[in-house]
Amino acid sequence: MGIRNASCHQVLQYSRIPVFHSARGSALILAVVLTSLLAMVGVLFMMTSRIDKMATSATTDNQELSLAVETVVAQLSEALAQDVPGVGRNQEYYDYPDVNNPWLAAWEPMSVQAGTNADGSPKFEYRWPQISNLGGLSPAQAQNVRLRIVGEREPIVPGDPNANADPDGDGVGDAKWVAVPGVMSGKGRPIYAAVRVVDNGGMLNVNTGYRFDPGDTDPNRVDGSSPLQVNLLALGKTGDPLSTREAGLRSARAANLAAALDLATYERQVVWRYPGEPEPNQALPYTPFDLSDELELR
Repeated sequence: MGIRNASCHQVLQYSRIPVFHSARGSALILAVVLTSLLAMVGVLFMMTSRIDKMATSATTDNQELSLAVETVVAQLSEALAQDVPGVGRNQEYYDYPDVNNPWLAAWEPMSVQAGTNADGSPKFEYRWPQISNLGGLSPAQAQNVRLRIVGEREPIVPGDPNANADPDGDGVGDAKWVAVPGVMSGKGRPIYAAVRVVDNGGMLNVNTGYRFDPGDTDPNRVDGSSPLQVNLLALGKTGDPLSTREAGLRSARAANLAAALDLATYERQVVWRYPGEPEPNQALPYTPFDLSDELELR
């Protein structure tokens, strides 16, 4: 009996499935895309508007600050003009930080006793004899001001009894915040300024000053043409006669009396020359004061 293997052929028939496009789904996708685009445009518009507002605000703030600075400079100019003898009323012939020169600040603080420590020993603190006052402070608020170290970005506290401003940026509180008169910010708030005015020309050089006598018969010694006419002897020890102070200054400046009395040579070799540069082939008979002497004087 023979067996016949017959192979079965499977025919796979693929039927095509029809796809129906939905118009409603396409419209939804388009709406989402358009909404997203509009949201992004709105965000960009808000960012642009905010940047423009910040730029405008910064420009306005700069203009207001410039106006405040000009106002303070005008106040200082007016104070200096009124301080000239003959311009203001009852003006003095000197510039020194006191009640007659309220715009001028002291160069250095002074050490004063402020109570006692726990062990009964005296307690000292540093205070400014005077800080600059262009207005806005009473004389008592500008005198005898306690020195305080100022931190960065400290808040402005008007009427603070301590000096809480640092206009020269050295970290030491040597001024007070005062509202600038007639100037307000764009938000209606006052603008504050701190001013410190010192007299650079008022710093005394003990190597150049000497004596000024209006009754001197020599007109060349009272015409203001020489630094030697700065009256250094007037600042000598109180109670000593002028001759004693003059002799002490001469002995400190020169090696011998003849050199000390020769003011013309002293002016040429010391006042108008840098230290260590004597005239050629000539020894310097004078001994100018140095930094250690200055610290001792202070």
